[in-house]
Amino acid sequence: MRDNTVTIAYFGAAAFKITTVKGKRILIDPYITPNPLCNKNLEYFYDADLILVSHGAFDHLGDTIEIMRESKAILICGPEVAKYSMKMGIPKERVRITIYGAQEEFEGIRTKAVDARHISILDTGTETYYGMPMGFVISTENDIRIYHAGDTALFSDLRLTGMLYKPNVFLVGISCVAEGYPVEMNPSVAALATLWVAANAVVPMHYPPGSDEPLKFREALKVVAPNVEPIILEPNSQITYRKYQLKVD
Repeated sequence: MRDNTVTIAYFGAAAFKITTVKGKRILIDPYITPNPLCNKNLEYFYDADLILVSHGAFDHLGDTIEIMRESKAILICGPEVAKYSMKMGIPKERVRITIYGAQEEFEGIRTKAVDARHISILDTGTETYYGMPMGFVISTENDIRIYHAGDTALFSDLRLTGMLYKPNVFLVGISCVAEGYPVEMNPSVAALATLWVAANAVVPMHYPPGSDEPLKFREALKVVAPNVEPIILEPNSQITYRKYQLKVD
């Protein structure tokens, strides 16, 4: 009988490491070394098999280039992140360019790129790359579906994403990553997004150190989406998810 579990580790900002039932390691938006909430050395992430980058921004592209150089990972991203990565010396054959609606497959793992209402910009000092901010719906080998929303603002097609892909776990931004940066969704708005996506469980992300926004999000969920299980992960902790059941490690 198949083991219906997946491990989801959170490292602050929008950075996650997913370990599947077959031991594949997926990094999402690996903002590690400058991240005040992450206590792991960068070497901890060199075992990555797959890296997903939602858009071009310092706190989402993060340490992708260094991890790609030191690992054997495949990068899945939009065209602007791909162009920048190859400019930085990442081999073309290890970069998979995706667009909204496209599905990529990697050793039994499926990733679907979905719309995110935001902006994606990467500036090298001599060139500026603009492109497609996105979210990802990740389906593991045992068909546990995790939706990472990237930096999206609220928009009504979040409901459609939930209807089409039926995620089990929703990773949603609830604030800004640091003081002075834009807030794409506050806790109340993120609670509405959670209602629309209709996952079984939700993990808030993308908030600054010392923030009380996760607690505000939990309170908003009680009113807006009381049937969704809120999992507030401390940075550098993880959950083991079995369909419809959670264990915080």
